[in-house]
Amino acid sequence: MPIKRKYFPPSFQITTWEDLEGELEKLLAIQIDSAGELIDFWKKVSELDKIIEDKAAWLYINMTRFSDKPEHRDAYNNFISGIAAKSQPYDFKLKQKFYDSPFRTELPEEYEHLNRIIANDIELFREENIALSVKEQELAVKYREAVSKMTVSFQGEEKTIQQLSFYLEDQDRAVREEAWRLMFERYGEDQAMLDSLFDEMKGVRIKMARNAGFSNYRDYAHQAKGRFSYTPQDLIRLHGVVEKAIVPLIEEFNARRQEKLGLMELKPWDFNVDLEKNLPKPFTTHEELVAKGIRTINRVDPLFGTELERMETSGFLDLENRKGKAPGGYCYPIHEYGSSFIFMHAVGVRRDVETFVHESGHAMHSMMSHDQPVIQYLNCPSEVAELASMGMELISLDGWNEFYDPASLKIIRQNELIDKIKFLPWGVTVDAFQHWIYFHPDHTKEERGQYFSELLDRFRIGGDWTGLEKEKAMRWMMQLHIFEHPFYYIEYVMAQLGAIAIYRRWREDQQGALEKYKNFLKLAYAKPVREVYETAGIPFDFSIEYVSELADFLRNELDK
Repeated sequence: MPIKRKYFPPSFQITTWEDLEGELEKLLAIQIDSAGELIDFWKKVSELDKIIEDKAAWLYINMTRFSDKPEHRDAYNNFISGIAAKSQPYDFKLKQKFYDSPFRTELPEEYEHLNRIIANDIELFREENIALSVKEQELAVKYREAVSKMTVSFQGEEKTIQQLSFYLEDQDRAVREEAWRLMFERYGEDQAMLDSLFDEMKGVRIKMARNAGFSNYRDYAHQAKGRFSYTPQDLIRLHGVVEKAIVPLIEEFNARRQEKLGLMELKPWDFNVDLEKNLPKPFTTHEELVAKGIRTINRVDPLFGTELERMETSGFLDLENRKGKAPGGYCYPIHEYGSSFIFMHAVGVRRDVETFVHESGHAMHSMMSHDQPVIQYLNCPSEVAELASMGMELISLDGWNEFYDPASLKIIRQNELIDKIKFLPWGVTVDAFQHWIYFHPDHTKEERGQYFSELLDRFRIGGDWTGLEKEKAMRWMMQLHIFEHPFYYIEYVMAQLGAIAIYRRWREDQQGALEKYKNFLKLAYAKPVREVYETAGIPFDFSIEYVSELADFLRNELDK
């Protein structure tokens, strides 16, 4: 793949702080005498930002691919602390230069959103928070390392936590229970360490908020994420909407599950097993997942399939499950190639297919919007980014016949639609938990676990936890977002509801829905969230009336 640059030669690389510092100083010295020159100035700033982000991207990718090799961790940490952190004061100065320019008021309407983003960044920036941000990232690395090293002995073999998840779908209840208990036992071995690690993270975040003049970290994080289209109170109302409109529907599903499984009660290890026995495995190797996945995405649009082929031949896919890889999955944009890198653990279950098409949605977002020259418009907030990926999950469902025969696909499609609904209470649970954490900063670890247990009860998650109170209280530790990306989770709820709306439109008019979906991908974040959703052909509406309407649509789909 060729490197795409306009202002910097392909030979320019960032290996030392001095490499970057010289270019930043040149940018600060640029004379701006018109609105056109201001636009050109910011496009050059954006291109340098892309170079910086791509450098960090490859270091992060290598760190997660080979998390058992300290040299990759050290290289990433050294870049973050020795180069990226040093560039943050310049980032502020460059934004200040843009903001202070008398020509800013003469910019075309397309840059109005950029003005708001930059103003927000200037208002929140505090130089003393740079070191705290670096510390926060270092603590996140410690969490990733701890989890990536977790293995257990299961059926005579050493298994990673990710590999154990396969057995939660086993038809043998005893196997599911054993795998589930082993997972929690292994986390329990590190519980004290993880509690202490999180308390240290919480302290760092609270300091950052107070440095910026906020009384609590929740409000600081909300503004730092540039959430202009809704308030924290809107999110709290959304928690209630999901509780009222979605939880009763899930209770119906759970009652059917309990009856189908012939159980007196559902335990936490009973929710991943397919109700239909002997469903075929979708694939056996990660190479097979790639081949079938590309054909699946190609059926949505051939342009999308071509991009995945390009990523495969360029070595931008790492789907193999192996010891030494960090947990989780992601799609990391690589700006200069107009592409992305997909990372995940493929173990041969339905969830892997879902993850691949999900990350492919992110990859198509990067590919379709790669000509956008303003870096702020490429760095989409999660409620925009996840709409692309979750939308892809649903509109690609018909193409899953690459993985399943027609009879199995019918069952898989039902399972997928139910899972989309079932996720919503979990998403608001994670968000509500964080609201509580940062509004009760002096809580004890026991109080923290107790409150999370209460949330699981409120949103009816996990079935019967009798005798599992310890595990129930520590369940939050398995949600990496709480450690690594605070308050980054409610966006999945909003995006999931948006994706359901896209799917509803897809069922009504496939070609029209695809056109709007692609227009949305091209737009990236060039407009506020509400307008981005409207470009996708759906409203940014999370009222009880609208969410109930979406739930009814899915109920009808399942009844067909």
